[in-house]
Amino acid sequence: MAKTDVLSLAILGMLAEQPLHGYQIRKRLGGELGPFRALAYGSLYPCLKRMVASGEIIGDADNDARSTGSKRSRIAYRLTDAGKARLHAELASSTASAWDDETFDVRFSLFTRTDSATRLRILEGRRSRLSEKARGNLGGACARA
Repeated sequence: MAKTDVLSLAILGMLAEQPLHGYQIRKRLGGELGPFRALAYGSLYPCLKRMVASGEIIGDADNDARSTGSKRSRIAYRLTDAGKARLHAELASSTASAWDDETFDVRFSLFTRTDSATRLRILEGRRSRLSEKARGNLGGACARA
């Protein structure tokens, strides 16, 4: 799974709860995924733009921003039916990319929306992946000794 796909999955998961502005999405993703998954606006807004173009989300102008003295209105993003369908399909899948180092944190953050059988397959895959990595590191340490 590409980094942009992981980001769009995380955004779909956030927007499944409620419509959010870009700043709110960035802040919530930082809170849920932690400081090791820093998200720059230079990554977020192009991803949101692609998701709007693909029909997965819609951006609605928020006119309340103008009443607060802001020169531009904020855009509140929300899921479309296509976005809901993609989120559902992604959450139902348990391919190897679901437990990779780059994607596991996002998939784990969406476990409350994932059925128990899929969660179990993902966790088993993650355990297997970590065991492989540990065996690889131990084997390298033994060869040096």
